[in-house]
Amino acid sequence: MAWYVNDQYGFSLDPSRDYAVEGWDNHVLFKKPGYFLMVGYKWADEEVAPFRTGMPAGEFEGAGTVAVLGTEIPRQVLIYEGKVKNVTYSPFQVGELQIYAWLDAETPEGSDYGEVDIPDELQDEADQILGTFALTSGETPDVFLLGDDYQAEIPVGPVELEDAGAQIVTTFCVTCDKDPVSQHPGR
Repeated sequence: MAWYVNDQYGFSLDPSRDYAVEGWDNHVLFKKPGYFLMVGYKWADEEVAPFRTGMPAGEFEGAGTVAVLGTEIPRQVLIYEGKVKNVTYSPFQVGELQIYAWLDAETPEGSDYGEVDIPDELQDEADQILGTFALTSGETPDVFLLGDDYQAEIPVGPVELEDAGAQIVTTFCVTCDKDPVSQHPGR
């Protein structure tokens, strides 16, 4: 397959490998047998369903970066029992377009999660694909990271209901389960 081009959101990626491509609303999957690279995208002000609602067992470890439009995007690997279960790239924004990406294994129901181990070669291919990200306009606006090294603050705990919806009154850091204001000054 040559370039994947998304005219609606104005970007392209070059899998340059033997990948099946499945395009969906707000995400595209680059698939090889047993694995897929998911690239989610949305405008900064666009409301879409969450791209991911959970994470399998394991601990994240820093695993280098991948260059996207000249900016180093951090990546982490999810390790469980010494095996790589997932590669997650820090979400980033290019102009008004936000990108969320990860490499994952397809684990059909009844399969053994303990056996999943994403090989280095596949990780390198996913890095290369993400590194080809380009805007179809040819512009190269600043790229900036969304979040702080994948440590998204997810609202949990007490919620006050108002006529206009819910207002979050407490948040905790996903990784340390503490108040982000007192534990992570400057965020």
